Amino acid sequence: MSAAVRSRLLPGDRLRRKSQGGFTMVELVIVVAILIALTLMVLPTLKTMKDLARQTRAMEEIRDIEKSVNAYAIDKGVLPNNLSEIGLQGGVPLDPWKRPYVYVNLANGGAPRKDIALVPLNTDFDLYSMGPDGASALSLTDSTSADDVVRGANGSFVGTASKY
Repeated sequence: MSAAVRSRLLPGDRLRRKSQGGFTMVELVIVVAILIALTLMVLPTLKTMKDLARQTRAMEEIRDIEKSVNAYAIDKGVLPNNLSEIGLQGGVPLDPWKRPYVYVNLANGGAPRKDIALVPLNTDFDLYSMGPDGASALSLTDSTSADDVVRGANGSFVGTASKY
C-alpha cells in the first residue's frame, strides 16, 4: 500500500481490516462448549424415546402373536404348546431387545404370572417380553419384572408390568 493511500485511511479503518480475519480461538471454544452442552441435554431424551419405541414395538408384536395363537386355537381346538407350533416365519420371534418372547400355555400346567394381588394375569396363556433388563419373575411385585411387557386379563391389557 502506498504512503498516499495509507494517509487517507482513518485509524479505525486499519483496526477494522485486521479484525475481519475470522473468529478468535475464544469464540470457537465458546461455540463448541455450547454445542456440547446442547448435545448432553438432548441425549437422555433420545434414549427415553428409543426405549419407548421399543416398548411400543413389543406391545404391537405381542398383539400380533396373540392373534396367531388365537387363530391356531380356533383352527386346532387347543392352544399351541409353544410359539414354534403357530407357524410364524423365522420360528420363535425375538423382542426388540433380541430375546425370544416367552409363551406359557396355562392349560398344560405352566406356572402363571401373578399381579400385585398374586392373582394370575391370564387364565388361557401368558405371553410377554422380559424387557430391557432381560430378567423376570413370576410375580409382578418382583422388581425384575417392572420393565417386562406383558399380556394380561386374557388380552384386555398389553403394556409394561409396572402399569398393570
